[in-house]
Amino acid sequence: MKAVQIQILINNQIIINMNVFIKIGFLIIAFFIQYESNAKDTNNVIILDSLEIKNMEMMIIIDSIITNERKCDYYSNNLSFGISIFKYGDTIQFSISSDINKDIFLRDSPLGYFCFNGHLFFIKGSISTDLLSYSSSKRDFTYKKRSLPKSKGHTTVIPFFEDDRFTMYVYLFTNNHFLYDSGSPPCPR
Repeated sequence: MKAVQIQILINNQIIINMNVFIKIGFLIIAFFIQYESNAKDTNNVIILDSLEIKNMEMMIIIDSIITNERKCDYYSNNLSFGISIFKYGDTIQFSISSDINKDIFLRDSPLGYFCFNGHLFFIKGSISTDLLSYSSSKRDFTYKKRSLPKSKGHTTVIPFFEDDRFTMYVYLFTNNHFLYDSGSPPCPR
């Protein structure tokens, strides 16, 4: 089998040899495929406002949650927390969850963060001025963005396993007081 060479001629001069053109094209495509696959593994940076707790009752609740978390087998000084704050009329729903991987919370584009007893807390939903206030500082956080699940035929492959041992607590804040609403069972002792 003989390879076919196509040449582009302008004024009887060879401008581009098609074999070279095709090889360069494949190299460019391979570069972009490699670039795209590496881009999924790159770190993302988010700049968050530092927050301060204004409500003493909130401090007591968070302190008791950390005390409970210390009894869990997954507890680590690196344990992070996500707090979702949503307002419904005069009531604020305040839910706190924990995870060893802070990227779980950073992927949700939180509005701010605070540090309490050595643990990071990331806030999403809304910043309730009854509970929190902005400080004058900001901080950069680096995290890995999760790639979407990939399908192979009829099976969806999920590349990340997320541990579900971590706890969640839900409180309602109404009439300037917190009420316990629900939560995960306490960790085994």
